[in-house]
Amino acid sequence: MQMYNLNYFREKLINICEEFVTDDEICYTDWIDTSNCTMYTFFIQNIGFRPAYARAQVSPDKISIINDPDIAEIAPCETRAIVTQKYGFYTRIAFKSLNLLNKTNLKIIFQAQFR
Repeated sequence: MQMYNLNYFREKLINICEEFVTDDEICYTDWIDTSNCTMYTFFIQNIGFRPAYARAQVSPDKISIINDPDIAEIAPCETRAIVTQKYGFYTRIAFKSLNLLNKTNLKIIFQAQFR
């Protein structure tokens, strides 16, 4: 029976988790360099009491920005997954409160596989 070094075949994984407070104006996560990712997903958890919305943005250079077409409306206590439809070297999440003067708290988790 042949033995394999599983670490040789296993892709590397990354997990980033941050909490944010929404506002009436659009807020953003930091840019993430996704150029070496083979697959990635953003999980948006509304840990507050009011609805919010979020969408992914991609960019080749952090200057030219393309909005991903999907906009996720996230109700309180709900989690939504965002997978970009477009590819760019850099990706971030744009988010804001759904209703004026109704801030809420979001936990944004980025999980990726890369080589």
